[in-house]
Amino acid sequence: MSAAERRTAWWLEVVCELLARPTSTFPRIAVSNELATTFGTQVSWDWMDPSGETGFDLHTPIRGWPTPDVVSHFRNAIGHHPIVAWYVASGDPAPMSIGRVPQSLITDLGRQTVKDYLVPIAMEQQLSIPYRFGPCEHRAFILARGDDDFSEEDLRVALRIQTLLLLLDRQCAVLRRCTAENMSSLTGRELAVLRLLADGLTASAIGHRLRISPRTVHRHLQSIYRKLAVSDRLRAVAVAHEGGLLRELDSEPEISSEVTVRVFASPVAYPNFESGGLLPTAASPIRPYGAGGLSPIPVGVTT
Repeated sequence: MSAAERRTAWWLEVVCELLARPTSTFPRIAVSNELATTFGTQVSWDWMDPSGETGFDLHTPIRGWPTPDVVSHFRNAIGHHPIVAWYVASGDPAPMSIGRVPQSLITDLGRQTVKDYLVPIAMEQQLSIPYRFGPCEHRAFILARGDDDFSEEDLRVALRIQTLLLLLDRQCAVLRRCTAENMSSLTGRELAVLRLLADGLTASAIGHRLRISPRTVHRHLQSIYRKLAVSDRLRAVAVAHEGGLLRELDSEPEISSEVTVRVFASPVAYPNFESGGLLPTAASPIRPYGAGGLSPIPVGVTT
């Protein structure tokens, strides 16, 4: 067994356990915890939506950071980050570190970003593990530290983990679609019952609140269970949370305004990594930069 295989053996158990407890919300906090343990680094969960809204959530918060100046800088420089420039230019979704990005791709603003904003917090060496990329959208985990660049073994470990994260994210996406379809079939009265159920009310209390008999409440509950493909009230509430119907009660939404730094920037036009057979596998070789005949080109961002 190779060193990379030994370091990722535990991940198979972790992801299998997560897959066995299906949820429509990607378990980013659990994944961040495991990445921090595997690599011994800071971990940032980074995201961007087509609206241009982007942000990050640090696994280990840094006191007093980011400052308003840092947020303002990243708003204008997001497309100049060396790893972002690499993904836009190459269309290669494999894990990548800042130290491996060709210098010809890094703009002066990109170098300034690393020197002035990442070196002071010991996060200038970064390794990105994207698991969802499309035009103007991404979800990725960034491993960061302040010493040497990540090793070839680190990249092999990241590539194996990336494959597992892709599977996990796809299951979440399927469950979101399925849950949405099931939710759309609930009647207004059933939604009211479900919401009160989530508040912890008994059938008798729900009946009193809605001015219906407990027997009628139980009929609504049976219909809810059937439509949501569950067998009890606890699972019904869990499925409602996961499907976003009770979003305000979620304990771990994908993007939380309380723990995530949000930045508004011009959308970055990422390639659609799910087209053209670009998705990597654990057996895929780690390609050098410029693979596939791509010529490094300077990348900017529209402001």
